[in-house]
Amino acid sequence: MSVRSVPRRIRALRQSVAAVAVIATVVAVAPTAGAAELAPAAAAGTLYGSVSYAFDPGEPPVLVSNGRVQFYSFATGDLAYEVNLEPDGSFAINGVEAAPYRVAIVSSMGAPYSPVREWYPAKATYGEADTIVFNAGQDFNFGEIVISARSISLERDAGADRFATAAAVAVRGSRDGGGGTIFVVNGLTFPDALSAGAATTTSVLLTVQRDSIPAPIAAQLARIVPSRIVIVGGTGAVSSAVETALQSYVADPLDPTSVVRISGNNRYETSRAVIASLYGFNSAPTRIFLATGRDFPDALSAVPAAISVGAAVLLVDGSLSSLDSATATMLSTIGVPVTIIGGTGAVSAGIETQVRGIVGGGLTNRLAGTDRFSTSVQVSNAYFGIADYAFLANGFGFADALAAGPVAGAFASPVYLVRQSCTPSAVSAHINGVLANVIVAVGGTGVVSDNALLGTAC
Repeated sequence: MSVRSVPRRIRALRQSVAAVAVIATVVAVAPTAGAAELAPAAAAGTLYGSVSYAFDPGEPPVLVSNGRVQFYSFATGDLAYEVNLEPDGSFAINGVEAAPYRVAIVSSMGAPYSPVREWYPAKATYGEADTIVFNAGQDFNFGEIVISARSISLERDAGADRFATAAAVAVRGSRDGGGGTIFVVNGLTFPDALSAGAATTTSVLLTVQRDSIPAPIAAQLARIVPSRIVIVGGTGAVSSAVETALQSYVADPLDPTSVVRISGNNRYETSRAVIASLYGFNSAPTRIFLATGRDFPDALSAVPAAISVGAAVLLVDGSLSSLDSATATMLSTIGVPVTIIGGTGAVSAGIETQVRGIVGGGLTNRLAGTDRFSTSVQVSNAYFGIADYAFLANGFGFADALAAGPVAGAFASPVYLVRQSCTPSAVSAHINGVLANVIVAVGGTGVVSDNALLGTAC
């Protein structure tokens, strides 16, 4: 038996679950003074069972000889424990902290049994799975868990225009009256949204016009009732009139601090301001994703990856041979690893050399492909081993992918860039590799055709 504890976060899915099935109960015991600091977390007993694969409905299930069982903390969304299946399909694990979990089963058997990840019991996504509470000191018998061949659901989040599409995506990533903080950016330009996307804390990024709030966006604000709205960008991007109008949508319209603005004199200063505002002086992102602010494709793929690991996206002028002094100072001050997104045509070799000198060569890497499509695959390959969802967005426009990024990141799932008429073969292969059970086209058929959603290769 092999057991390991691995952090892997699924953030917003817990918020959108309408019903939770709880198996077993926990008896709360009042701790003595100081017990919280001194006593180790109580462990459940042995968790055990077996896994079989119903590959052919007309035949008996086959024991899964190569696979694993994953235990995700319901409190944090992290992958907390993982145990490999024995050759006879059985598993047993001890030492699991007594707490609520959601459980996934991964089969890695070869042909003819296609790989699959299924959530317990027989669900496609984390959001649909049952929550199981393991009691301290008590065994739990899963019995025989029968999984089925992977079944992929094809879905589309789209509206009449980019604002309506952003609203449709927001429905997937939020719940009625969910509150929390919502980031608002200009939907006609990309730089501010790239920085804001990785900063979202409720999986919702809404787009507006400079001088108005489109009706579909207003409807989402009224539905969610945010406790706080953060505008990213100056009044040239989101006007003071829109800022005033947004005040009426927050939970406490009389609180003058419930609508705030983060901005700078240019896109790069705004990007730094977002990071400084989000993390302040007492914390830091786990990593910085460095992307050019002169174009959007590479950073689009970085947003969901950054959210999934608690990282931040920092925009630079990638055409220059070196960083500006303010960005160099920020990297030095934060002192976390840096991942450069895109090739040297996007972020120069000179900038990479300088970054390596600031944070260390061993803490700097670059993810790049031969084009925007393969770069999105490289990012996904680095940060999404297995995912419930795969979001598809047109690689030649920014609006739809920007709206999808925060939701995808909250679901610990990638955004892939595709062509309007087809899906690049490298993207299709990676979607199969992450075992996504739900593929979502973002935008109408004019930007992501049904053929692209179906995986027609190009």
